[in-house]
Amino acid sequence: MKKQISLFLVLSMLMMLVSGLSVSAADAAEKVPLIPGPGDRPIAIIKADDLTPATFDKFQLLYDVFTKVGVVGSFGAITHRCEGFTDAQWAAVEGWVENGFEIWHHGYDHDGVYIDGKFQNDADFIGRSADKMEMYINHGIDLFAAHGIKVQSVGVPYNIFDETFLTLLNEKFDGKITSVLNAKKPAFMTEKNLSFDCYQLGNRLDLEDGSMTALEAAKDDYQKAPNRPYYVVQMHAAVQAKDPDALKEAIVYLKDEVGCVFMTPSQYLAYCEEAANRVDTIEVIDETAVGGKIRVVYNGTEVDFESYDSVYPVIENGRTLIPIRALAETVGAKVDWLEATKKITITKGGTQIIMFLDNPDATVGGKPVTLDVAPATRNDRTMVPLRFASESLGLEVKYTQK
Repeated sequence: MKKQISLFLVLSMLMMLVSGLSVSAADAAEKVPLIPGPGDRPIAIIKADDLTPATFDKFQLLYDVFTKVGVVGSFGAITHRCEGFTDAQWAAVEGWVENGFEIWHHGYDHDGVYIDGKFQNDADFIGRSADKMEMYINHGIDLFAAHGIKVQSVGVPYNIFDETFLTLLNEKFDGKITSVLNAKKPAFMTEKNLSFDCYQLGNRLDLEDGSMTALEAAKDDYQKAPNRPYYVVQMHAAVQAKDPDALKEAIVYLKDEVGCVFMTPSQYLAYCEEAANRVDTIEVIDETAVGGKIRVVYNGTEVDFESYDSVYPVIENGRTLIPIRALAETVGAKVDWLEATKKITITKGGTQIIMFLDNPDATVGGKPVTLDVAPATRNDRTMVPLRFASESLGLEVKYTQK
């Protein structure tokens, strides 16, 4: 079973970022990569549809299930209907948001009759004028803003939209709407090479298959598409509230067995943006002159060498050597060892480093380099030059002597 990631540690890192996140049309060509969560665990974005006064109690039940499990979710509000919330319901929704949940725009009236893959009449974001759609989106943003709630994502009713909606979102809502959830990509986007300036979050993992329980559906959808950086976990409160125990089982499976880190859409985009702008840092603190050891701190967290058989870094010929397993696991790299040739391969992202035991010849991305100090065996552990390996992986190395 994969290690659990503390939701609250992740949220504390993100709160300041989320409040200021915006993705403008000018930034569209420079979207940051959508990446896995801490420890390369997949992100799970709960997408629960159709919040209205009539379904409020069912959403409260979902909120209670999620908080007991220790995850957050995002709820899609049908905004015109939400005008009918009582003061007590508004207070509860505000409380959800204060505790890390998110409200997204799920249409104005959720109009439309959808039969056999076709609309029998116009829907909120298909077949309407641009002015009407703009009013619909602004209504939801303004309604919730009056209660201190920022709406930054849209999940279009029936997951289908037309070119008027796409153009409107790109031209009028950059900096307001940062993501579109789960919407299918219609043919006109491919034919005309069109895209959203904001992020389109797909990777749907559907908990609602009429022939399966929520847990069975979660397992089925995950096994069909494993190893994605994120999943949008699709559900309706009205359906899941019928069997909250089954819902809990599905969420626990995603959290504990798959290893998902749960975030809302805005939290996830903030996480990706922060990761793209962050320079990972390794600090070497040499305390050998005062009778201590060599300590290594990665992004503020000290490496526990006791968990690596108490084999600590050493300094040889002015260069710090570190146990390769400790370095790789600390920075999230993969290590391969070929006994026949004593070949060491370190891979992280698109970077590959190849070294050989007791040999100063190495390559980084296929380019040859000569090391000042060759990899060596110390205390039955393979040691590699820390600065060379770290900087080759794009890390900043700092050195402090005490």
